[in-house]
Amino acid sequence: MATFKVIGMAEEGTCEHCGANCPRRRVLVVMTDADGNACGDAQSWGVICASKVRSGGTTSARSQSRIISEAESADFSRERMIEAKMSRITDNASMANYRFMRTRREIIGSYFATDAAGMIVRVDATDAEDVEFFASRGFVQSSDSVES
Repeated sequence: MATFKVIGMAEEGTCEHCGANCPRRRVLVVMTDADGNACGDAQSWGVICASKVRSGGTTSARSQSRIISEAESADFSRERMIEAKMSRITDNASMANYRFMRTRREIIGSYFATDAAGMIVRVDATDAEDVEFFASRGFVQSSDSVES
């Protein structure tokens, strides 16, 4: 039996599992290995297909509700993470330092980044997600990394 992790809600469209048109709800899923780690790209499945695969063929309302709940929870968690990272953006370096330190991360390996509007953030260069998040929002490194 295939194992997967629900990582969010998806727009209407075709189920990538069975090919049916899903006018109601679809979820984003990613296949997982034996250790529960994601492997491969995210796919959009209908809630019914996800329910069938998860429960071995059952499409009960309870099973579907669980799938939808997982997707909504994943979306909510992602939104909170984005809000937390966005709250680190400021207009001066000392405030960027303060907000970065509140994340309880080590300052070693971090750097300041600035966007076109002059906003500043301290980025954790050891965290690829952190680097990608701010780079995708137009921030570029504006200082050397802290070495020690």
